[in-house]
Amino acid sequence: MDTDGVTRVFATDKRDKKPVEMCTNAILLNQDCKRLTKSLSSGPYILLAHAIELLLKAYLHKQGESLDDLRKSYGHDLVELLKDARGRGLTVSDPEADNFIYRLNTALEKAALRYEFYFSDLPMVDRLAKFSETLAKDVKQTLE
Repeated sequence: MDTDGVTRVFATDKRDKKPVEMCTNAILLNQDCKRLTKSLSSGPYILLAHAIELLLKAYLHKQGESLDDLRKSYGHDLVELLKDARGRGLTVSDPEADNFIYRLNTALEKAALRYEFYFSDLPMVDRLAKFSETLAKDVKQTLE
């Protein structure tokens, strides 16, 4: 499996290493998405939504949120995750972050990615992938 220089990390110490594991897996999802960018299916969007969710939860977990609280408090709500991550100090360098997160979150809420297959309300998958990669860099900096 080609991982483009990324080493898969598995957490043994949940508090210290789990955010790194989550971030690493988000990076791997981003790489998987690159392989699917010519796909006309919802697959790339689903991978990117999951990667973005993992990144934001990794940051919040590093800030002290338990995994259980992250699941219960946020579910898959990307808007709330981004808002709270910023509130705890995350700097997101992509100026389109709010726009992309809102649009992707709306599609997730309506289950449009799983059942409607209608993507005109979403950014182009390659631009969303670029955003997710930038977010991964922003989060990864805070974990080192």
